[in-house]
Amino acid sequence: MTRMDVPADKGQCDIRLQIDAEAEVYVRGDPVHIRTISGRDGRDDGSESNAPVPERDLEGFRFEVADGRGAIRLLSPPSRRSGYQGWYTFGAARAAKAATISA
Repeated sequence: MTRMDVPADKGQCDIRLQIDAEAEVYVRGDPVHIRTISGRDGRDDGSESNAPVPERDLEGFRFEVADGRGAIRLLSPPSRRSGYQGWYTFGAARAAKAATISA
């Protein structure tokens, strides 16, 4: 889904997932990829962004937990070293999770 309410010179990606127990998540370009570590398979619950994550260093990168139960942690921000993909862990007890990435 594409966000239309973010200024053209800014980027924002809202990640919304259903995670049963624990998952690693990465964003590269536009899609959100989920690798379930434990529990039932995670699923995207309406994640959206105004543009794909660019393949260049991001100035002003921010990661913010919006809501949900359990821990949401940034493992690695998008960078040349990570192939311009951001890695995150989501841990939950049958809860919806949301995080916002912006630059």
